[in-house]
Amino acid sequence: MNFKTGFIYNLVIFLGLLLLFSSCEEELESDTIDTISKTADFTEGNADFSKYVAIGNSLSAGFSDWALYRKAQSFSFPKLLSDQLKKVGGGAFKQPLWGDNLGGALLGGQQILENRLVLKGQTTIPVPLPGGNVVQTTVYDIRRAAATPTTRISNILKGPFQNLGVPAAKSYEFLAPGYGDINGLSSNPATANPYFVRFASKPETSVLGDALVQSPTFFTLWVGNNDVLLYAISGGDGVDHNETGNTNPATYGFNDITNVNVFRSSLNSLANALTKDKAKGVIINIPDVTTIPYLTTVPFNALNPKIPRIGSRINRKTNNTYRLLNRVFQRINRTNRKLKLLSSKRINPVLIKDESLKNIRIEIVRDLITNEGLKLEEALPLGVLYAQARQANRNDLLVLEAAEALGKEKILPSINLPDGSGTIPATLGLYQGITFPLEDMFVLTSNEIRKARNAQRQYNQIIRNIADKKNLAFFDANNFTKQLTGGGISAGDVRVTSEFVKGGAFSLDGIHITPRLNAIISNKISKAIEDKYKAKLPRYNPAKFKTILPL
Repeated sequence: MNFKTGFIYNLVIFLGLLLLFSSCEEELESDTIDTISKTADFTEGNADFSKYVAIGNSLSAGFSDWALYRKAQSFSFPKLLSDQLKKVGGGAFKQPLWGDNLGGALLGGQQILENRLVLKGQTTIPVPLPGGNVVQTTVYDIRRAAATPTTRISNILKGPFQNLGVPAAKSYEFLAPGYGDINGLSSNPATANPYFVRFASKPETSVLGDALVQSPTFFTLWVGNNDVLLYAISGGDGVDHNETGNTNPATYGFNDITNVNVFRSSLNSLANALTKDKAKGVIINIPDVTTIPYLTTVPFNALNPKIPRIGSRINRKTNNTYRLLNRVFQRINRTNRKLKLLSSKRINPVLIKDESLKNIRIEIVRDLITNEGLKLEEALPLGVLYAQARQANRNDLLVLEAAEALGKEKILPSINLPDGSGTIPATLGLYQGITFPLEDMFVLTSNEIRKARNAQRQYNQIIRNIADKKNLAFFDANNFTKQLTGGGISAGDVRVTSEFVKGGAFSLDGIHITPRLNAIISNKISKAIEDKYKAKLPRYNPAKFKTILPL
């Protein structure tokens, strides 16, 4: 695991997000969690809630706004659920709280985890649509909080902790001894997780081990998201081990998709261990990771000429480059690669690199030399640059950070000449998404979407089978998030949707959930518990919970 490349992001201003909605609503919230309904007679049914533990990843930990921080942890769904369970005999519930509300962390004097995101402001820009229509859209200024964090990974907390949510953990890592060993953070790749290092009972333990030593009577188990999510949000910049057949997770990269047989073995091991002493619990499946705002907010045609950084790059020189390439594509019988000329009056598709396309570098170089009269040192950079280039379409998903990258100048690295006589310096004026194809890390293509969804469907079938086999309560988070993307969910006096920022369901990172959605999920899990174990539990009023937490 490489936390430096796989988990630290550098978001600044999202210039040019084409968000077709208006400003954030004013939020109401009681800072306490005494919003539980008290109008019913509550009962534990045939379950024992005296020792509840939660095993999960960032969704269980209370991770929000690209960080784990104290305020967001207080609204984690396991914490909210534990307070509901206390009404029917539930016991103490302790969380490994972060040191501050910044969310960053230090190790050996160096910051290894970045601070949380904050909303600094917003503005409105016009979006010229095909056909001449213009709509107004809100652009949000979202940045990392600028301050030095106080949390030190080396300051080990004393448990036991009932919230065992570990951000970035994959299914098989909950079983891994030494996952909380601080010495493992210096390995390359790392074998430990800095979040678990802070609260592991001892260096050699596993997350599951720290759960079992508490002899839980009840549990929630929500794992597996990261086994496919990290692949999706990296733009498919990883390996699908369902295709490779690799069942050795020790060889996996941070963004790889876990082989389904590894996932099955891991989930069975977790469920078997947790239910060995007749504990009851709730198991939760995995949402479609390709439907989160992180992947649905920036459209494929995000080149808006009204944004100065983009509009200034849409000119005759850019289109002359496109015309040159189109002549080449025509002559080498690659007409499916031809580029649509950019318009200075309406939005345009983004130029991307599609690694699933055949690499036609040699064909391009040969044609440019033969038919356009270019020298090798002139043709080779173009061949390298556009060998797998195409314009994005409706089947592609751009990650949220793509909005900040579009239009920025990109320097092409020097290219070694084939005869070994030297290198070609970069002389082209290149701009990301316009004349420099947006890199793989920014785009999830249709082929990569297929891989992610295929893995998610297989994981969910395994989770459902385990729930039935172990006679556990089941919460269908996948169906729940489909409702969020399909018009939203009404909960009491509020309605939440998957729209970025305004929708109220997802935090500023477009991936993790808000206090309001945590309250709704806690209510949904309570309903699943009632249906399975004949309990009667209280409910929260989601309107009392914020969607954006101030710094």
